[in-house]
Amino acid sequence: ARFDLHEREEAEFLKMVMQKTEEALQKSEFDRLVMVAPPRALGILRSLASASLNAHKILDIDLDLTKHTEAEIADSVMKHLKG
Repeated sequence: ARFDLHEREEAEFLKMVMQKTEEALQKSEFDRLVMVAPPRALGILRSLASASLNAHKILDIDLDLTKHTEAEIADSVMKHLKG
C-alpha cells in the first residue's frame, strides 16, 4: 500500500511538472527542451507530453540526477548534447 501511495504521488508530481512545462512553452519561455529523469519517470513524462512540446524537445536523458548539484546536471546535459 505504501508503494502504491508513492507511485500515485510521483505520478501527480510528474503531471504537475508537465503542466508547468506546457505553460512555459505557451508563454515562449524556452524554444528547446531537454528532459532529464530516471527511466520510469521519463517514460511517464514522455506519455504526458503534447505534440507541441515534443516538437521542441531535442533530447531525453534517462538518468537520476536528483542528488546532483546544478553544475553537475548542466555538465551531464552538455556531455549528452555533444554526443
